[in-house]
Amino acid sequence: MENSLFFLQKISQNTINPIIVVVIITLKIVFEILLKILNYEFIKNKNLVTISTFCFQLDLRLQYICNFPVQFMAIKQKTVSLVSKPSLPSYDSSLEYIRFYNSLWLVFNDILLAVLIRPYLIYFKDIITNFLKEQIIDTLLYKDILMLLRWLMDNPAGFKLNYELSNFLGGLYIWAIQFWYQEFILKLFDLKMLRLFFATIINLGKIGGMTFTISFLLDFINIICFHIYSFNFSSTRIYNWQLNIIKSLFKLFYGKKYNILRNRIDSNNYDFDQLLLGIIIFTVLIYLLPTVVAFYVSFFALKVAIFLLVDLLQCTMLIINHFPIFLVLLKLKNSKRLPAGITFDIIDNHNTTTIIKMTSKTISLEKLFHYFSELIISSNTSNVNIFEDFIFTKFLGGDLINNIEYEKIYQKFKRINLPPSEKRIGVKELWDKLIDGYIRNDQNYDKSNKKIL
Repeated sequence: MENSLFFLQKISQNTINPIIVVVIITLKIVFEILLKILNYEFIKNKNLVTISTFCFQLDLRLQYICNFPVQFMAIKQKTVSLVSKPSLPSYDSSLEYIRFYNSLWLVFNDILLAVLIRPYLIYFKDIITNFLKEQIIDTLLYKDILMLLRWLMDNPAGFKLNYELSNFLGGLYIWAIQFWYQEFILKLFDLKMLRLFFATIINLGKIGGMTFTISFLLDFINIICFHIYSFNFSSTRIYNWQLNIIKSLFKLFYGKKYNILRNRIDSNNYDFDQLLLGIIIFTVLIYLLPTVVAFYVSFFALKVAIFLLVDLLQCTMLIINHFPIFLVLLKLKNSKRLPAGITFDIIDNHNTTTIIKMTSKTISLEKLFHYFSELIISSNTSNVNIFEDFIFTKFLGGDLINNIEYEKIYQKFKRINLPPSEKRIGVKELWDKLIDGYIRNDQNYDKSNKKIL
């Protein structure tokens, strides 16, 4: 009983039990190794975090957990330096207080959402897996695309396309999708594997939360839609090359050419043979352009549909990971704990005396969400004018559509719940701080016992 009271008293005095210190340091070492593996660049500027959405979410959650001990110590000790060097800046306790409890609330709500949805996923498990297999993988991503390709090969919507080119491109894409489906999809995503995949999603949600489920689902979408990405890439490249050649050959008609050395357009006197050959090639490419455009537009539309779905899921992850829920709860519970300045009101004026009342004003909900909403808006700066960007530059110019770079967006949002990455405390610094805290508090406890005796 006395040991239990002693342990509780140590916890209340911010004294850390030696066993807890060892457990924290062990977990810190394991998590730091995992973070190193996830961020190891095995290809130039490419690592698991940038390739896989699940690895990205795992990296974010591990950073949260690694910073919990330091944030907790910062709250208890009012101000704590995150590195051993005194020349570096320290964190203010109020900032760490908000970061720590907001991170805890976000992780708690993330897991709670997954737990609430889990019974429904288990109940409808067979229905969902059968729907994924029969309607999505077999029908939507295979049979419907085959029908689309055969439709493009047979004068789509009454447009007369080049028969040889349309049959060549259509046959090539049909062979590629059949090879992809028979050699990979049927073997990797049969009904048994889909049930295993669905069980993995449910278990990941129970352990890591709803964001782990969504991130795993995003990786699944990228795998099963890989053939559409490939078709869009190839058709976009063909259209872009053909468009650039037509633009270059068009300069023949007014005696110009592009000077690659000086990066400008200069005048040039073409020979008759050059003009004749250029006009023949230009004419052939112009007549073949509608056939290329038909395939390009079709795969462009499919890529945009997948892009919108992925964007919706990514935004959902963004909100679950970084929504300022603790500030909202603090505002509703006790708004005075979120000051936003002071106001001075003149109450009375005497001959030589002015009575002024000073009051503290609390932050409004509008300002509370201002920073978060600005980050949400800035996260879509790559598609601020998404319609104009797609239609006038991406689509007509034949440029590839890249998914939104959420890694850069998350770097902005990390400032809400995480300290700067360059100031993240290491294993040795955390060990020193925990041991120092334990010894210091243990000595204080012994002194207090001696005074009692």
